[in-house]
Amino acid sequence: MAGRVVRDALAAALALALPVSCAGCGAFDRVVCPACARELAPVPRLVARAPLGARDVWAGLRYRGAVRPVLRAYKDAGRTDAAAALAPALGAAVEAALLALPQGGGEPLELCTIPSTPAALRARGYRPVERLLARLGLRAAPVLRPVAGHLDQAGLDAEARRRNSSGWLRAQRAHGRRFLLVDDVLTTGSTLAAAAAAIESGGGRVAGFAVLAETPRRTDEHRRGSWGNSP
Repeated sequence: MAGRVVRDALAAALALALPVSCAGCGAFDRVVCPACARELAPVPRLVARAPLGARDVWAGLRYRGAVRPVLRAYKDAGRTDAAAALAPALGAAVEAALLALPQGGGEPLELCTIPSTPAALRARGYRPVERLLARLGLRAAPVLRPVAGHLDQAGLDAEARRRNSSGWLRAQRAHGRRFLLVDDVLTTGSTLAAAAAAIESGGGRVAGFAVLAETPRRTDEHRRGSWGNSP
């Protein structure tokens, strides 16, 4: 309790010197206000998408409520100060995915992220998922690279996403290596499917998937389990 009081006092003092607004709701003086922060509390769950077949994905949050504006602000509005509020959800998803994997021997497991397109990297100046992983003390292997012709997936419908994702990634030095694929938002699953196909075409293996948030589907396919009761 005392620690929280001290953190709140420090946040208030910093806000006087460097005024900010909540990345979620616009409330003054906090990077992420307490109400929005509660919506960012991780609740890891198993989700599924058709392009991934029988393979499951662990998601730290649902992409709704305060999660949407905070993540958009972080990715597209330069609000890198929101990383501290988002990183725990990604960390929880990665941890859940790792714990769900079979225990025992086998080759080492490495993290691999979906690379930003050159245009997105130029616009942002940073790689959002890698930045969150760095806050968690984690590092991804630079195995995937984009090839020309890929568009930003935002605003595309499911079929357009599938066509846009087909063949847009190439893997380098993936042979004989095993990966956990990590991304920010899961929508249709086409991006993760393309990344997995690229790694497997390069002789690597994808052991699982973890995302910060998943976009709830109209069907009930997204809710197949949650932390503590995985099949």
